[in-house]
Amino acid sequence: MLLYCTLGAIGVTVIVKTGTSPDLAYSPRAKVRFYLMALSALALPFFVWAVVNTLRDDAMDYGVVSIGLVLVAAAAALCLGADGSRYPWLSGAAVPAACVAVAANYAYALAVVTSPATFVAYAASGLVVWLLAAGAGAYLTRKHTAAVAAGGIYQHLALDDDCEGYE
Repeated sequence: MLLYCTLGAIGVTVIVKTGTSPDLAYSPRAKVRFYLMALSALALPFFVWAVVNTLRDDAMDYGVVSIGLVLVAAAAALCLGADGSRYPWLSGAAVPAACVAVAANYAYALAVVTSPATFVAYAASGLVVWLLAAGAGAYLTRKHTAAVAAGGIYQHLALDDDCEGYE
């Protein structure tokens, strides 16, 4: 899990930042959408793991709540307007805030659990990954919102109709 978390976060950060994929090079909106999908793919196994821990240990794993918030916020941003022009608070504030909640969960674990060293390394990497994810979401949404507001070449991408019926 530690390797998956670390490599996934590095991969998402590099791809989103550089836009090396031809599909991502077209618009800031495409980068926001990719970020939200990649973040969901990163969060899902950890959410399932938190649910399993909660059921198995008969004690609440707060990852169920914090990572669940990431999944709900990312899905809402994708369905209701990931482009940042209609609902900029979703991808620009709600998703990063949910990522910070996950980071806080890892910070709490670091403060409470001091061994084994592998768990400390896992929690420290999780803290860094989720803080990077929060910063990436705010950064990408701000770039896209600015491009749409400027009425530049991305203006025709201002509307998002992926989840029709939710408007």
